[in-house]
Parts: sequence; C-alpha cells; structure tokens
Amino acid sequence: MRKTMLMVAVLTAAVASAGGGLVYCTFEGEMYLRDLETGEERLVGIGRAPDLSPDGRSVAYASPVDGDWEIYTVGVDGSAPVQVTDNEAPDYQPTWSPDGTRLAFHTIRDGNWEIYSADVDGSDPRRLTENEATDGSPDWTAEGLIAFYSERHDDGGREIYVMNDDGTDQRRLTRYTGKDCCPAASPDGSVIVFTSDRSRDDELWVVPVEGGEPTLLVESPGPDSQPVFSGDGRFVYYQHGENEEAEIRVYDRETGADRLLVEHGMDPGWGPLD
Repeated sequence: MRKTMLMVAVLTAAVASAGGGLVYCTFEGEMYLRDLETGEERLVGIGRAPDLSPDGRSVAYASPVDGDWEIYTVGVDGSAPVQVTDNEAPDYQPTWSPDGTRLAFHTIRDGNWEIYSADVDGSDPRRLTENEATDGSPDWTAEGLIAFYSERHDDGGREIYVMNDDGTDQRRLTRYTGKDCCPAASPDGSVIVFTSDRSRDDELWVVPVEGGEPTLLVESPGPDSQPVFSGDGRFVYYQHGENEEAEIRVYDRETGADRLLVEHGMDPGWGPLD
C-alpha cells in the first residue's frame, strides 16, 4: 500500500467550489477517487489512465493484469470490475462518451497505434483512425468530437487533431515539428488544452477547437502533462513531474492561481460524483 498521501492543508473556496471527483493513480498503480468538496478519498483499484464516467458511478482504466494492457471498468466503490477489451495487443487510455455508453481508446492491435471505440461491454468495436503513423490519447468531448494526437505528417511532429466520434472529418489543429500531445477539451467545446514542448519543458497550451494560434496556459520548471478540465471549465487539473516525483496540481483559469492538490499522483481524470 502507498504511504499516506499529503494534501495541501487548506484548499481555497475557489478550488473547493469546482466540486465533483478527481480520479488518479499513484506511480505504483493504485487508483484513488477524491471528493473535491470534502477532500475525502478512497481506493478504487489497481490500474493506469483512469477516467471517471459521466454519471460518476464507474471508472474506466487500463490494466496489464491478464498479461497485456486491456481496458476495464469498475464501480467507484471498487466493486464489479468488468473487462472491456480482450486481445493480444495493448489497449490503453480509455475515455468515456458523453452519454456513458461507449469508450474510446488507443490500441496497437493493427500493428501501429490507432484509435478505436467500443460499447462499455466491449461489443461493437469500431476503428476510428487508419494510417501508418501513431494516433493516440483520445479525449471524447461533450460536443461529440474526439480530440487526439497524430504523427501522420512527414514533418516529424506530433500534432493535435479532432474528429467526429465515428472517425469522419479528421481536422489538424496544431502544426509543429516537435511534440503536441495529451489533448483535453473544455466542457463547452471551445478550446483544447494539451501538452507541448514548444517552449522549453513540456508545458500546457490551449488552442481553439475551430483552429488558431496556440497560447501558453501553464509554464513551470519541469514537465506538465495529462490535463483535464473541471466540469465548469474554470479549473485545469494536471500532472506535474514524472514517475515517483509526479504530483497533481490545479490551475485556476480565472485568477491564474496554481496549487498543489496531490503530492504523489499522476493521470488525473475529472467527473461528477453520483
């Protein structure tokens, strides 16, 4: 079991007012769910890349428990784990559809990383991207789009794209010869926050969903990644640092305040609580 996790002693009223729940994992792979109103948290299970369902009742995650990485769901109380995918290739990074009936994820089952979706019971798998380059880190937006990164261009870059949730109308949002990845859409569907190394370390940037020039959102010493919005779009939770040194911070888009939330945590995912 992990050591007792330290939390910022006093959360401001602004941070507390975000509400909902934050699911995350430790470097050792334990997944926890924190109530952002009370600060209480509980162990959910063992896995990586957790994402809280739109109804606040389930967590989707990736686990290698059967010998390779597969997608699972589990109740927020740790009950009733269900295996969603079952194949010999890794499946990773699940994200819920807005109605909670499907999951999108990236998989290497076709020989390179592509994005698929499937019903939450694993039925009706659909391939959404198809090219010889890597496509990954899907994020299903409230507007029915899926944001992701792709390495499909010859300029050597990893760039941010969006597409319809059936795989049609794939649009390139960023143009950069370095690394843009880990996209997350705002609840109103207007912007996408993502990780990029275009400044120095990996930092958080924002780009309009309709396209435009990216702007810097969070800059700090060390890498920032895995951003996710609060339900009202005001706060961005993100991972700062890597491996054993990773922590979860929260950035207030209205005030610019940035605070430590979880001292030892990674892969944050926000959602409502049932």
